[in-house]
Amino acid sequence: MAAGLPDLLREFLSGIDPARLRHLVETLPAPRHRDSFPDKIREAERMIAETLEEEGWSVERRPFVHVNSGAPTGEFCPDAPERSPFSRLPPVLSGTNILAVRRGRRRQEAVLVGAHYDTVPNSPGANDNGASVAALLVLAGLLGRLDPERTLLLAAFDREEDGLVGSRALVPDLAREYAIRGAVVFETMGSVRTGLRTQSFPVGAGLLYPRAVGRIRRRGSPGDFTAVIHRRNSREVARLFRERLAFLTGEEKVVQIREPGDLPVVGPLLRTFLPDLPRQFARSDHQILWEEGVPAIMVTDTANFRYEHYHRPSDTPEKVDFVE
Repeated sequence: MAAGLPDLLREFLSGIDPARLRHLVETLPAPRHRDSFPDKIREAERMIAETLEEEGWSVERRPFVHVNSGAPTGEFCPDAPERSPFSRLPPVLSGTNILAVRRGRRRQEAVLVGAHYDTVPNSPGANDNGASVAALLVLAGLLGRLDPERTLLLAAFDREEDGLVGSRALVPDLAREYAIRGAVVFETMGSVRTGLRTQSFPVGAGLLYPRAVGRIRRRGSPGDFTAVIHRRNSREVARLFRERLAFLTGEEKVVQIREPGDLPVVGPLLRTFLPDLPRQFARSDHQILWEEGVPAIMVTDTANFRYEHYHRPSDTPEKVDFVE
């Protein structure tokens, strides 16, 4: 770890106020869905943009229009995989992504951090994905103190729950505007379960990742770690993120996993014969960054593999863990 970095990490940690995180999650309007609750998501859009502006960032609202084919475009619903939610959406999907920019000395080189701010129609979405939005807004304040080498981009994606169409609209534009050297996507980061056997795993995970899954199972399978999901081209981004997070939380609380469809030899077989397994690791906006060739990682609490309120009306703020 670079000299002086531990002090910077500790300074960042000291700047995180759990009470503010809680307040942000509790006051973020919900449910946030363009078709089912248009007033709520417009209120959330305004709140996010104003908070980023207050932290000194240059903020852009980027509207988009997407033609819905009725077929999945990246998201996968584990609760009802036999029923495509996309077939029930309007033929034309509109939305607004929010982009905050802080110019670096290398203006055209960028680092991106993002989180989606919409929810499924029936859920207040405190963990999915209000906790991640709160983290993004707090991060804006922390990064605002820096004089960055590269341009910093913070993105609040719309319509993630409708097939990743918000990031599908924004990411290609950003990839043309900047050389994005690395990206981090926050996804369902607010659930911590310390009890035994509170963490479950996708079928076959133990065979594909014996070391990582074995470490968790030897501790009694608590759902108390953060997963860092990457592909080959984002291995270095994942390593750097894991090392720094482990410095603050301990090695046992961070697990780095390569997306199974990206594994050598076995990856093509999984994509052909067990496609649902790779999809479990690609269910957020990092998937679109991967498609654009951007070195991206997803940082997650693993969602429905420990959190029984995932995509449900019971995903409310008091379920989120703010101090761990």
